[in-house]
Amino acid sequence: MTRVPGSDANGDDGRAEIRVGSVVRFRTVREPGLGCGWIRFLGDADPETVVTIVASHREMGLGKLAPRSALGGALLGRRAGDEVEVRQGGLTITYEVIAVETPEPAAAVSPATDSRSV
Repeated sequence: MTRVPGSDANGDDGRAEIRVGSVVRFRTVREPGLGCGWIRFLGDADPETVVTIVASHREMGLGKLAPRSALGGALLGRRAGDEVEVRQGGLTITYEVIAVETPEPAAAVSPATDSRSV
């Protein structure tokens, strides 16, 4: 895994871009008024949350977000230090990306070096 700071797929500014398979650490920067009760999405005990971006909503679960979810979609393409706003149910919550770990691209196996080929 590549850890921020580190090179991204394009090698442009040294901050890895969030994509499917990335492990993302983020925190709430601004949230709506606390009168709504359920607003403490991240919980009072831990101001930072770590999630893995998974390919499909079928893989979603505790600590996993899919690109089709509001927050998962907002995080895609972002980098450490970026802020994202997510609007749901008439409320807007702002999150800051703290760190990104992104998987290394799978090394291509050529038939000449693959010991399983006959």
